[in-house]
Parts: sequence; structure tokens; C-alpha cells
Amino acid sequence: MSFAFQARCRGDDTAVTIIAHDMEHASLIFAEWLRNHRGHIISQFMDFRVFTDRHVYAQPEMRDLMEAGYTGVCYWLEEPEVWTIAPPHMPAKGPLERPVRIKAFAFHHGKESALWVFAEDVAEAHAIYDIWHRDTWGCPAEWDKITPLLPHKIPMEKSMLLEDMDEGRKGIAEQDDEGDWRICPPERV
Repeated sequence: MSFAFQARCRGDDTAVTIIAHDMEHASLIFAEWLRNHRGHIISQFMDFRVFTDRHVYAQPEMRDLMEAGYTGVCYWLEEPEVWTIAPPHMPAKGPLERPVRIKAFAFHHGKESALWVFAEDVAEAHAIYDIWHRDTWGCPAEWDKITPLLPHKIPMEKSMLLEDMDEGRKGIAEQDDEGDWRICPPERV
């Protein structure tokens, strides 16, 4: 059985999904991909994220590749919408990342910590925030600024949010009863 990893060089927003036997094997695949597609290797600046079982099983085509024992770099095919895999030295078969439908936004108000909102665009995020604010505080929403959150900036302890984004969930980031961070519709928060 193989495992799925997401690798990137710090300072580079490109995420590379890798299926490998273990973290060391994933590092070797990523290093070879960098050498062949970027012309360099920056091993000391690599960040790796291991996909959880829940994330992988929400994407049956990735699960099938893993269970079949394939290893390499994953590419997203637009038609049909599935993951495919290729050795790291081969030309790209498609985009490295699945298109992101749901985006993350941080709503800042004063010195308080930011509230994270997940929506398709900033207008929808604003509407979700307004609903949450009225339900929570009973008054119109206030904030100082809204900043986009890049998925790779979401810390590992909140990685369930990434899975919820992949599933198309919209709402507010909240901790569930088990302590996991999840996207909840504003009326459930």
C-alpha cells in the first residue's frame, strides 16, 4: 500500500501531490520532480503534508492508485475529472492541483483573532460572516479587513479544514466535539 503526500518548497505556492511508499520515498520522488521540472533541488526547504485516510477516501481515483501500489506524481485531468499518476521525470499530464472551488478568508476585527470563513468568493464569504455575526451577536457585522488564506498556510492541526474545502463545504471554521477544526454552516456554529 502506498500513501499520499503533498510536497512544496517553502516560498513556492506550487503543491505537488505524490504517492509513495513512505516519507523518504516521497522526498526522493519530489527531488527528482524538482530536478526535471524546475531545474534544481532544494531538499532542505521542502514541506510535506501527509493526507489523512479520510481525505484520500473522499477521492476514489487517488485511493485506487494507492491501493494498486502506484507511485509517482499526481496530475489532475479535467476530462474526466480524476487524478492520474506519472513518474517524476515524465512531462506533466495536467495541472498539479485539483481546482479549488472553496476559498478561505480571514475576517479581522480589532485585536481579536481572525474568524475563518470558507466560500466560493469574497461576496459569499461576507454573506456567511454576516449571518454568523447576527446569529452570534445579534447585530450587523463589523470587521477591519478581510484577507485571503492560502490552503498551504493552514496549519497541520487544522488540516481537516482542507478536506472540508475539497468536499465543497461552506461556512465558519469551528472545533467539533473531538477537537478537530471543521467547516460548519453559520447556523450550526
